[in-house]
Parts: sequence; C-alpha cells; structure tokens
Amino acid sequence: MARSGVIGPSSALTTGFAFGIPPIIRFGNQQLKDRVLPDLLLGRKRTCLAITEPGAGSDVASIETTAEKSEDGEYYIVSGMKKWWVGPHYT
Repeated sequence: MARSGVIGPSSALTTGFAFGIPPIIRFGNQQLKDRVLPDLLLGRKRTCLAITEPGAGSDVASIETTAEKSEDGEYYIVSGMKKWWVGPHYT
C-alpha cells in the first residue's frame, strides 16, 4: 500500500480516491494523467475496485481475471467474471 501512495485506513472513507488515484499519480505516464486525473479529482468520474469475482469475492489472492494486450498492442482484452457489472466509465 505504501508503494502505491495509499495513506492508510482513513483512506477507506474514499476508496476510489484511496486506491484508484494514487497508482495513476505514481505510475501513470503523463498522457494518462492528463486524460483521467482532472475528471477523477473533480468528482466527474470515479474509479472502482474490480475484485468481486464469484469465486473470490474480495480475496484478491484468488482473483482469476486477466488482462492481456491485443495483438496490435493497442488495447487490453479483459477475461473473467465479476459479480456486478455497471458498465464502462472510461473509454
């Protein structure tokens, strides 16, 4: 958690901010930061944790979903199952 910039238990009050934004700030390239951070920080968009698989729940060590780059390297193909689906928030 410390490496990703999460500041501890008090961050649980704002999970999207606590777990979604710090890795973008720390590891994202400038293009990603410019594209997503303004909307996230102003509350126009939200992040979420995709850790709700039928066989794993919130046990992140048991997650089986994978993300692999497409052959052309332009996209990620995500394969797996989740308990809930609310649709994409960023395109």
